[in-house]
Amino acid sequence: MVTVDPRLHRTVTAQPYPLLFATISGAHLYGFPSPDSDFDLRGAHVLPLDLVKRFLRIIALISFALVITWEVEGAEVRNADDVFCQFTNATRSAALASYWTMIMEGRVVSMVQNFEGGLRVSKSRPAKVLIETAVEGYGMVRIGFDGTNGWQLEPNQTLQRLSANAIAGLREEADFLPVNYSRERVKKIRLRGRSMIEQAACYRLEVTREDGSEVLDDFSIATGLLVARSKPNRVLELFADYREFGGVLFPTRIETRRGSETEQMVTITNVAFHAVPEEKFYAREFTLRPGFLAPAVRNTPGKADHLDAVVQRTMDDLGIPGLAFAVVRGGTVIKAAGYGLADLERKTPVSTETVFEIGSMAKVFTATIVMQLAQERKLKLDDSIGKWLTNCPPAWRKITVRHLLTHTSGLRQSIVPGTLFREVADEEIIARAAKMPLQFQPGENWSYSNIGYQLLGAIIQRSSGRTWPEEWRARIFLPLDMANTQRMSASVKVGPRATGYMFADGGTISPGLYDPSGTAAGNALSTLGDLARWDSALGGDLILSQKMLEEMWRPCGLNRGKANWYGTGWFLDEYKGHRIVYHGGDTVSGFTSLLMRFPENKLTIILFCNRLGVDKQRVGRLIADEFLTPTENTRP
Repeated sequence: MVTVDPRLHRTVTAQPYPLLFATISGAHLYGFPSPDSDFDLRGAHVLPLDLVKRFLRIIALISFALVITWEVEGAEVRNADDVFCQFTNATRSAALASYWTMIMEGRVVSMVQNFEGGLRVSKSRPAKVLIETAVEGYGMVRIGFDGTNGWQLEPNQTLQRLSANAIAGLREEADFLPVNYSRERVKKIRLRGRSMIEQAACYRLEVTREDGSEVLDDFSIATGLLVARSKPNRVLELFADYREFGGVLFPTRIETRRGSETEQMVTITNVAFHAVPEEKFYAREFTLRPGFLAPAVRNTPGKADHLDAVVQRTMDDLGIPGLAFAVVRGGTVIKAAGYGLADLERKTPVSTETVFEIGSMAKVFTATIVMQLAQERKLKLDDSIGKWLTNCPPAWRKITVRHLLTHTSGLRQSIVPGTLFREVADEEIIARAAKMPLQFQPGENWSYSNIGYQLLGAIIQRSSGRTWPEEWRARIFLPLDMANTQRMSASVKVGPRATGYMFADGGTISPGLYDPSGTAAGNALSTLGDLARWDSALGGDLILSQKMLEEMWRPCGLNRGKANWYGTGWFLDEYKGHRIVYHGGDTVSGFTSLLMRFPENKLTIILFCNRLGVDKQRVGRLIADEFLTPTENTRP
């Protein structure tokens, strides 16, 4: 757990306690690491990085959704994998896949800093977390991540935005399935043999990270449970008193020692899985520096209404250079508008015809084509992917097409080294992915995977005889007259295009990174009008039968239970008692997109922003509020 360096008191303000919790680095937006860009942290109290890492790793371990994705050789992988499989089975952590929210409550006592207080950690899928500590004699310290923005709030302090590195750590820890030992971070992991910890015989694993640091994890031979984690700096973390909550075993006592001295003790008194109000994760007091961006202006002709004012205010609050949205009701566009600037340098306004990158939203095109091929009996969803892909490793034999569609294959999220910012052939993707061990056995759990959808692109070609871009065009874009929608590539020519942006140092904004590497997992270019045509087609049988569409919008099955937040190519949710099916996208080029459907209301929100990391769910739901009547807003 966190052990606060006493020297920190000599470098901060006169507050009696520094900030308790902060975060580690490493982001995953659209499967790629985000650039390091920091928000203004004036007046913030930030812990030394090694102490911060220790706290967040333990929060992740307490939640026990531990996914291991390392790359080493030979028997070491099999032996280490056996230990972790035993751990997963012992804690029954697969049951976490059926939960949408999780709340852990307990108490923290720091002997080093001489404080104690109540602790509450709230998590909500797909990636929201709130850490609250009621420090006795000081007050409530809060760290929050709402899916996009990270913030911290201490007594008598102004609300602070967290840095991009901090947000990346919170994004990872917010998930129920954080990748604690990812390939980018871990150089080697191996079974060291046996150890004795607190009179318990254990298997000891040695993990060597890319920076050369090492940790030792000790798992009980008798129970399979994690007993301890130790480091070369004589810090030992002990996990004990496991109890069952919601069918999963959690440690309820976590002790941090340095040498023989206990530095901090955390006790967990309860873990619950009831709903967490969405507003808890948001810090609505966010305001940007004056002059950060010019006030957003509505560019679409016609009389402005209340929604225009809401959108403009939200753009100003969140720092969005340009935004376009459309509202479709029953197949008809009832409102469409553009705001702000498509290009800050050229002062080009956003219109309803502006072309935006849509990122992973394009996965719905790939999923739809696979379902069409299944409908035509050119493939089966339960086909092993080895039927369609050559040179599959033995670990892939049980992976089916359905597993790829539903992100339940066990494949990792993405291939980063050497594949960013260039177009990559399917064969190279398969060859690189085949070297990576699975995170879990197919169907055992859920983990978002761009690799899975890249493999689907290769399967489309082998089963249809045409490449996936050709299938996108022939089966969707041409029949629906989606003239401005194309696969992203270096040679693509459409217009007028928006420029993407991202936050930079000092609370400013800079252009995003040019990335032409469109794959079957995303990226593509599109417009409001084109996606409105796509949405209208989903209301009939032109693209897919309604039976097949409903199958795509049902929770995907796991070997034990269901993943209620994901179907087949679509995320699933509800808002104010109404079912939502949606998909969004974020790109390193600097774009955020969302297509959100309320099937029973025949209402769809299409949203584009030319800034990376905008809270698309928040903006989309603000727009939807204007079109859901008071009666519709009431849960039956």
